[in-house]
Amino acid sequence: MTGADIVLNKLKDKFELIVVTSRNDFETNIAKEKLAKLGLGDIKIFNNEHHKIDKLKDEKVDYIIDDDDNICINASDNNICALYFKNNASNRIEKDNVINVNNWCEIYKFLILSNKERID
Repeated sequence: MTGADIVLNKLKDKFELIVVTSRNDFETNIAKEKLAKLGLGDIKIFNNEHHKIDKLKDEKVDYIIDDDDNICINASDNNICALYFKNNASNRIEKDNVINVNNWCEIYKFLILSNKERID
């Protein structure tokens, strides 16, 4: 994902980042190695999670970034602001508490502007 490394490294100083995934241990270990090489090795990862929204609620997250429209809609229904990383130009979610984004720059801009008072 172009720009993810730059944006995540900027956000890690302002937000607590976690990853919630249904990926298995093997796939997660590969991701952990990649994250560590990008300077993101301290991100908490929950894998083998097949009830993502429950884990997000347990962790009291404010935002989720996901490319699955159903997960974003479910997050929104549970008072979690969802940044929907659209799969293609035709996929849009028109729903309160869902922000359609096209790239990591848009994610960064939204999160920083939405939390300006908190992170200044």
